[in-house]
Amino acid sequence: MNEHEKLLAKKSKLKAELAAVQPGVGGYSQNDEKYIDSLRSWISEIDDQLTRIVNGTPLANVNTGGSASAGRGVCDAAFGGKVFVNIIRCRKGQPQIDLPQNSTGLSTLVPSEGGDFPLIQQIATGLTLPTYGKSVTMPYVDHLAARSGYGSYELILNDEAGTAEVYWVAEGAMGTLTKPKVRILRLELSKLMGFCCTSEELLQDAVGLWKWIESQYSDKMARAIDNAVFNGEGNGTPLGILKGAGLVTVTKRAGQVSDSITWENCVDMYARLWARSLPNRVWYVTPEGFPELSTMARGIGVGGVPVWMPANSGAGKPYSTLLDIPVVMCEMLPKLGDAGDLLLCDMSDYAWIDKNGIEGDTSIHVHYLTDENLFRFRYRCIGAPKTNAAHVSPKNANWKMSPYVALGAR
Repeated sequence: MNEHEKLLAKKSKLKAELAAVQPGVGGYSQNDEKYIDSLRSWISEIDDQLTRIVNGTPLANVNTGGSASAGRGVCDAAFGGKVFVNIIRCRKGQPQIDLPQNSTGLSTLVPSEGGDFPLIQQIATGLTLPTYGKSVTMPYVDHLAARSGYGSYELILNDEAGTAEVYWVAEGAMGTLTKPKVRILRLELSKLMGFCCTSEELLQDAVGLWKWIESQYSDKMARAIDNAVFNGEGNGTPLGILKGAGLVTVTKRAGQVSDSITWENCVDMYARLWARSLPNRVWYVTPEGFPELSTMARGIGVGGVPVWMPANSGAGKPYSTLLDIPVVMCEMLPKLGDAGDLLLCDMSDYAWIDKNGIEGDTSIHVHYLTDENLFRFRYRCIGAPKTNAAHVSPKNANWKMSPYVALGAR
């Protein structure tokens, strides 16, 4: 098969893919329309290159790399604002394409790259990931959606330094005029992305390939989101709770054993949580802290009783709450003994902004010469604590309170 015939075969394949795209109940989705436009553009480009070959017309924007006798060159052509390598090997005496020798992604040739997947699966062009179901933070945060046409979100928050004031006023008496202050929290959307490249053969033959890709990238995105919520540095990425200025840290008790979590620690942390946060509170603990919670006891006289385990001890599963607050294990917290390995949070005080949810697309164009498909997953989001200082003090107490309380280093 000569190059002209190969080009015709590629065109036939693209036309078959175009014909296979069917509208849903409400017509074509946005992803489908992009996919259709992309296919049509490539078919049009192939038609143009076929005409050039038949007429003997030199290809546009050819980089000869010197003279025609210099050997191979690269034929470049502008398409959709990007530059792609032409799929044509040029006529004799004209520069030719340097073809990649190896695939760049998953293939059927290597078991660890997908060669062990059994046969056959179809993958849709509109892709989504169930990331929220795997995240331990997203079920609890204040989830807000950025409006269409906007890449940022502004929250009007209370400024405790000049908060609103109210007064008791007798009948006929004049009230006191005060001017409350507000604080604007502006969050610019950032972007979390993932890519996966597969050969066309694997895509056609593998049973369970899409489920595997979905599971892997859904888990990775959920972990990246949770890590950002707790440890994010800000400055273009989410600002984490442990990095925020509103965090209150409870010190260990005198004489406390290293790397331990005690009942007294939990009580102290509970007392430092902002009272109005109690309906939305949640414990987060590093998995290394599970043995500490499981063996934690409350002293009574010379003995004690277990706090977190049921009365029949190891025969039943641990309680899912502590002080009537849900307990959630999180791998993104510091190791046991470090500050922040146990957190008590009001996650409704954490603003999480996103737009369009998690989007997925697939393209045959990026690695067209190696006949590979590229999956792209994209999530535009940003987050930050609303409270920027541990400034809430009870009327008759000497300590600071906050929606975020961490156990200090031990």
